[in-house]
Amino acid sequence: LIPYWFNIYVGVSWNTSRPLFADPDVRRALTLAIDRPTIVATVLGPYGRVATSPILTSVWAHDKSLEPWPYDPAAARRILAEKGWKDTDGDGVLDRGGKPFAFELITNAGNKPRVDATVMIQDQLAKVGIRATPRQVEFNTMMSQMDRGTFDAVVLGQSLDTSLDMTES
Repeated sequence: LIPYWFNIYVGVSWNTSRPLFADPDVRRALTLAIDRPTIVATVLGPYGRVATSPILTSVWAHDKSLEPWPYDPAAARRILAEKGWKDTDGDGVLDRGGKPFAFELITNAGNKPRVDATVMIQDQLAKVGIRATPRQVEFNTMMSQMDRGTFDAVVLGQSLDTSLDMTES
């Protein structure tokens, strides 16, 4: 037997058609605010590692020069402030234009590692002033919401075909 990494990538997908997630700098801040090494260590233990891209390290097309983005909540707060997100009413949640930085983070019910990850993400984002509300939904409901674009953010896994034809979705 030869041990080999499973060809699955688990991550958060932000619905970029939603105003909260349209700005790539804000999405970078969200990534910096999530302690992915702790999530991997806690939820997956020795069976996972922090990704540097959606292309797995075991695949020929992976760029070995890439490094994972760090966990850096101070940088996340700075980027969000630069984008106009401030806690103007003192409730602990950033807001801009009178609207809080709040969203629903869904994942498929029955997948304990992903459910646990959503709760950890909720806690980590709260530390930078973002209110993420985890919600478990049935898998087909989650997929339907994703197909229709009626979701804010989702924790999901994606199996990757090693042929990596990135022209198809």
